[in-house]
Amino acid sequence: MPDLLRRLDQRVVPMLASALRRAAGGRHRRGVLAAVGMTLAVAVVLAAVLSAREALPGRGHAAGTPLRVGVSDGDSIPAYVAGARERLAGVDRPTLALVSLAAYLGPDRLGPLLENARPSRVYLRVPLPGISTEVIAVDVRQLPGDVVAGMDAAAVRKEEEVAIATRLAGRLTGDSPRERELREEYQARAAEAGLEATAYREHCSCVYAAVVRAGPPALAELSRRPGVRAVDPTPGLDRLEQAVFRPPIPEQHAIASDPADVPVSPSPTPAPRPSVTRTPPPSAPPTGPMPEWPASPTPSQVRAPSPSPER
Repeated sequence: MPDLLRRLDQRVVPMLASALRRAAGGRHRRGVLAAVGMTLAVAVVLAAVLSAREALPGRGHAAGTPLRVGVSDGDSIPAYVAGARERLAGVDRPTLALVSLAAYLGPDRLGPLLENARPSRVYLRVPLPGISTEVIAVDVRQLPGDVVAGMDAAAVRKEEEVAIATRLAGRLTGDSPRERELREEYQARAAEAGLEATAYREHCSCVYAAVVRAGPPALAELSRRPGVRAVDPTPGLDRLEQAVFRPPIPEQHAIASDPADVPVSPSPTPAPRPSVTRTPPPSAPPTGPMPEWPASPTPSQVRAPSPSPER
């Protein structure tokens, strides 16, 4: 922004000064002054627009649009980790950073791991084999209390989903292929949500990423701790709402993809786990009205109770 204003000074100000000198004794002084004022206003607006298009450091990202931090489907995870390491080496002031973990952790292990960094958010999911379970974002201040509260809230919501899916399955009493498929789909959703509810109620090892704020030395130290996969800094980012965070999940090592596409390694989440599969969408219409499943919230809409105040 300072460089842009300097360039405008060098080009626009001399032109305006010349115009003012010519207008000082002329008959059309008022009109010229109005034009000069308009030119100045346009120059200020232009400076603001161009500065908003300048990239955030190390990201090639225009301010004013959400910054994507992490990986998308098809991205190379090793390349992302290497890029995060390079960005971290260039940080020279405190900043937000996405911390991706090598394994799912329970709430009680986060405090020691993230020591000397101020936590802002954690990401949870219950790792069920072959199932793309919901990613839940929990805004936090105190560890582990706010994470535990977030898991309790998630358990309540998952139990509600079990009740809804079970009720919808019970309303499908016909024997047509369409109704059988939908009934199986609702039953599968109820089973999946039940497993998630149980895991969250037991405060499972389900945390796989966090967003923290810290200075360069603390972030560098954090990146070297066992169990930390990557620390990706976001210099120039002031608020969580300015970014979309997509940390890689621990069980994926090469290419980022839907969790349903890869098996999940054993974890401390509750057992036994009944087999849960998703039925493909049926093609034949059933007879009679069909109950509808309520839309699932997106990760950004899922929140725990308000974080505990800082002490």
